[in-house]
Amino acid sequence: MDSTSRSRRLLLETEIEAVVADHLDEMELAGGPADLVQAFALPISAQVIGELLGVPYCDSKGFQRNATTLWNVDLAPERRHAALGELTAYLRDQLRHKRSWPEEDVLSGLATHEELTADEQARLALLFLIAGHETTANMLALGAFALLADPARLAKVRDMGEDVPAAVEELLIHLPIIQHGPDPTRSPAGHLAFGRGVHQCLGRRLARAEIRIALPALLRRFPALRLAVAPEDVPLRSDMTDYGVHELPVTW
Repeated sequence: MDSTSRSRRLLLETEIEAVVADHLDEMELAGGPADLVQAFALPISAQVIGELLGVPYCDSKGFQRNATTLWNVDLAPERRHAALGELTAYLRDQLRHKRSWPEEDVLSGLATHEELTADEQARLALLFLIAGHETTANMLALGAFALLADPARLAKVRDMGEDVPAAVEELLIHLPIIQHGPDPTRSPAGHLAFGRGVHQCLGRRLARAEIRIALPALLRRFPALRLAVAPEDVPLRSDMTDYGVHELPVTW
């Protein structure tokens, strides 16, 4: 990695750390109990991807609502199509604004890319927003659930220090498939959580950084964090395209 790439990575990680700290401050101020999906996973992922894209965080509730509708396979196609239309219209408006007043963000880069049509710009913006928000939020919540359901494993991850990236890779390996597996402490190996070859996820480094920073920070800030309901009472996202939990009630 060259010095420029390293500097950008460190700057991004610093920004993620600040976002995570802000939302943990809000959780601490509000006090328990809390839903980690709404208080932790969703707002952190939404703010991080929003700042990269140049989407105002104040609009996050709207695109979260539409994204949830879009991914719900139990809903009528008409409702999902309407949510897709609202998201696309919102991003078209953002892109029009960026063409006139470009900034240092991804949407500005798309909006001023002369080789892309307006439709292509909107589709790419939609992909970046949804893929960079929903998937990471679900992994944060599902990872927290897996650790909270196993206090011994939670303690290991909280105290791992520099070995946290290995734990993140293990969570990525086994969580999309089943809810049990080996302790997340073995050396990372090749896996398909982010695809492979030319089909690798563009946001894999961002997602890894968010998980690696946010989960240990949560566990350190709230050392007495625990589930507020039995693990079997946590509602799973079996009705959604991407797996996770609908809610994660916790207290401390």
